[in-house]
Amino acid sequence: MIYKSNVAIVLVNYNAGQLLSDNLSRIIECSRGVNAKLFIVDNKSTDDSYSILDGLINSKNIVDVDLIRSNVNGGFAYGNNLGIAKALESGFEPDYFYLLNPDAVPENGAIEEAVKNAKQMSDCCIVGSQMLDEAGNKTASAFRFPSIISEFNRGANIGLVSRLFPAASLVLPTNESIVPCDWVCGAGFLVPLKVYETLGEMDEQYFLYYEEVDYMKRAREQQIPVLVATQSKVVHIAGVSTGIVNNKVEKSSIPVYWYQSWHRFYFKNYSKAKAVMCGIAWIAGRTFNNILSFFIKKRKPNDGHSIARFWRYAILGNK
Repeated sequence: MIYKSNVAIVLVNYNAGQLLSDNLSRIIECSRGVNAKLFIVDNKSTDDSYSILDGLINSKNIVDVDLIRSNVNGGFAYGNNLGIAKALESGFEPDYFYLLNPDAVPENGAIEEAVKNAKQMSDCCIVGSQMLDEAGNKTASAFRFPSIISEFNRGANIGLVSRLFPAASLVLPTNESIVPCDWVCGAGFLVPLKVYETLGEMDEQYFLYYEEVDYMKRAREQQIPVLVATQSKVVHIAGVSTGIVNNKVEKSSIPVYWYQSWHRFYFKNYSKAKAVMCGIAWIAGRTFNNILSFFIKKRKPNDGHSIARFWRYAILGNK
């Protein structure tokens, strides 16, 4: 008998219950190559997500799903920590945790492929999946850690900067079967139990955004490799719970928690001087972009960011 690895698939849901219920059978089906069990944390949704999911699980008698109702919406890191804790307490005895967004659906064999790559590195790594859009096109999956030049580039949004300084681009190409990187897209990635026991829980001081970057920064400090296995493919319908896609919103402002997460990541992981310089670099880039947009109207930013809010919440760290 061939032993199948136990994989706890942890999903944190907030107001995406209908989408998740529509995709639940596909998520279960895609994980047949491993012994998988889903642990769905409903992070105190304000809609009828919990009743939709609970009704589906009970009506179809789905035994491979545990639905966990959180009493608070503690954020993405909180929800994942809760799901992992429940998986460890359940008697399932997971060998791996696959953290999956509720707006993401792995393709067949995706989780098995991630496990295979982890095993090849003696389970001492974090394995991200190749993200795809709904049309099947590759989207950003492997990244560099942010820096002063990358923050200027993000604010300025000028292709010339990336061409002159490749490190200014956070996104790495995923043209090989295995892509070593600094961090992977948090919509779908595998953490072996061995790595979790080394790194521990995610930092719950992040409500949303940068928590996976912070987690993989800790992995780097422990010399744990991070990589993307490009044959492990996940379709990601980004922004369902937040309305934010690639840090952009079309009709509203970026929420305060995004800036607060930026502040925590930079001031926790870099010196205060470097963190401030990274913030000023973004403001300088955005100011330059604003000047250009005065003459080239199509360059006008529509990502919902505000220099004043960035200064107040991201750099100064106001609550």
